[in-house]
Amino acid sequence: MFTTGETWEDDFNPWTAQVTTWDGLIFERLAYVTPTGQIIPWLATNWTLVTSYALVNRSGTIVKVPAPAIIFWLRHNVTFSNGDPFNATAVWYSLAITKAYPALGYAGPLIANISIINPYEIEVVYDSNNTILDLFDTLISPEVDPKVVGSIFPLEQLPNGTVVPLNKTGNPAAWPDLNPVGTGPYVVYSFSSQMVIFKARSNYWMPGEPRIETIYFPAYPSATVAVENLLEGQFTWATLFTTNITIYHAKNPACYQYGLDSNNTAPDMLIINDLKWPFNYTALRQAISMVINRTYLINDIYAGLAFYSPAVPMAPGTLYMLNSTVLSMAEELAPREPNVSGAIQLLESAGFKYVNGQLYAPNGTDLSTMTFTIIAPSGSTGYDAEATAIAEELKAIGLNVEPLTLPWGEWSTSMKTADFDMGIIWDLDTSPLWVPSTIFESYYYGWGPYHNETPPIGKGETSWTFAQNEIERLNLSQYPQLPELVHEANYYYAVNYTKYEQIINTLAYWWAKLMPAVPTVDAVDVYEYNNCTVEGWPTPSHYYWIASIIEDHNILPVVLALKLSNESGLPEPWWYYIQAFTPQQVPEQWKVSNDPFITVTTVTTTPVTTTTTTSTTTTTTTLSTTHVTSVTSVSTAVSTTTVTSTGTTTVTKTITVTKASAAYIAAAVVITAIVVGLVVWALMRR
Repeated sequence: MFTTGETWEDDFNPWTAQVTTWDGLIFERLAYVTPTGQIIPWLATNWTLVTSYALVNRSGTIVKVPAPAIIFWLRHNVTFSNGDPFNATAVWYSLAITKAYPALGYAGPLIANISIINPYEIEVVYDSNNTILDLFDTLISPEVDPKVVGSIFPLEQLPNGTVVPLNKTGNPAAWPDLNPVGTGPYVVYSFSSQMVIFKARSNYWMPGEPRIETIYFPAYPSATVAVENLLEGQFTWATLFTTNITIYHAKNPACYQYGLDSNNTAPDMLIINDLKWPFNYTALRQAISMVINRTYLINDIYAGLAFYSPAVPMAPGTLYMLNSTVLSMAEELAPREPNVSGAIQLLESAGFKYVNGQLYAPNGTDLSTMTFTIIAPSGSTGYDAEATAIAEELKAIGLNVEPLTLPWGEWSTSMKTADFDMGIIWDLDTSPLWVPSTIFESYYYGWGPYHNETPPIGKGETSWTFAQNEIERLNLSQYPQLPELVHEANYYYAVNYTKYEQIINTLAYWWAKLMPAVPTVDAVDVYEYNNCTVEGWPTPSHYYWIASIIEDHNILPVVLALKLSNESGLPEPWWYYIQAFTPQQVPEQWKVSNDPFITVTTVTTTPVTTTTTTSTTTTTTTLSTTHVTSVTSVSTAVSTTTVTSTGTTTVTKTITVTKASAAYIAAAVVITAIVVGLVVWALMRR
């Protein structure tokens, strides 16, 4: 993460912030996981959850305690760029170093012990039972060469599973890795503070890959200049938010394409303080949701750069999990256009009275004489405008609501201490995996900006605390502890995906039934590309992966690098054909072959995207103002520019030269990704 105009540092440490720009090209993972939970096995071909034993020291004696574990089977015939073999020893070291140095993040703090079963099979035992995050953090840990990194940071595993660093003074987080060695498709060719150049490996484990020969990452001065260059048609790829996007397209409609994608986010939320009267009435919270004009929010406030969200806090790419009954209820309680008559009818059925524009609570109080507020953080025109629009719309059911824009610190304090009526907030989930169970968990336990702090609904509680109490009052004993279903879902995600979806439907049903918070609209990521220089871009009819910038595990750079080409008629990797899949739907051929161009006979589709086997030039959807990536076409090269349009703006430009014949050396592309703190990201993404 860098400020505007800052240049590159000669550091390719796999655990530092800078390397997240390109680390997917150097350091691969056991698997790649989309934010909505789809998984492509990569260096691991398969895995299974088992019950194993953690080694625990009890009064000086090492004893075995039952614990959850995952056994990973590793891909054969994979080497690091220096020729060293990738095997179970490499996976052991890559996980063990994060256990020895917890500050590196990833799965280390969750791991009890690691055991090598054979050169291509390894067992990882965990301390926790949060299976989905245990699995995810293990899958996305960067795989490093134990000979190279281990020579600097040697490790020793004690009999109880503890990993001890033998380098007592060194710190891998501060180690400037000048010559990175990974299993990825690229190696560093040259470095300067203004330009980093990557070259394709000749010994990469996928046959015939990568097809993009040279990648350039020059430093780029500012987001403003990036937008100017975009409008001038200099980019081949960008995820750059600008309200002038239609101007860009109009300059060359055949080549300059753009799209929006909202498969990898959770919706914005109107948090309702249901510990405060009269918002402890479920019917009132539901009625508030029913009169929000989501079409207006999408088209007028966000200029069409947002998507409709039903009354559940789920990413659009995961709504396919919901059965028709649950989805219908969620859409009815969050209509696209205001349903004032339906909201009033709902209120009256719960004991409220609506007479001549005045709303009376069941106890007879005239709510129309009271003034309530919606607070939003200053500095975000999107959130401020949402608050203003919703406050105006609530007049239709007799609520007098004033929008209130507060300085960031004051807004945050009010949310933490429950000193508010209603408040606009982004999704609370800070895990890089936006599967439904982690989003629900964020509202159960107060994740997001309040993780390890007081949750947003005060007194150490969240909206779900009230929901639990209401369930008990309604004597719905079959669901007395909804939060426990989250733990079950996290477990079944890795074991029984059908059961996982059943639990998600239960959680979504009760969310809509109790409405502890109201989804408003879903933010998107925007991307632009030049369809005349490089073929194979993700579009609605050519959708093979999330098209936008991914979080810190960097799926996009490596997937695009192995997918795009200047030549037509080339085969597609298998993951193009399956755009939404579970671990059980991965082709068996991929588990035994390193060739991604295998025949896939089953095509899985979802309501959000459409799969086809024909390349097109239509656009798909995506928007982010935190991460911005662009590619500039320069005669025989393609430049990529990454811009983070926030208070700490980072911009990089990448030029790509293919190894195709001279007739095709016109352009090629790769994507860079910059991860920005959730709070700044959410405020500035508008």
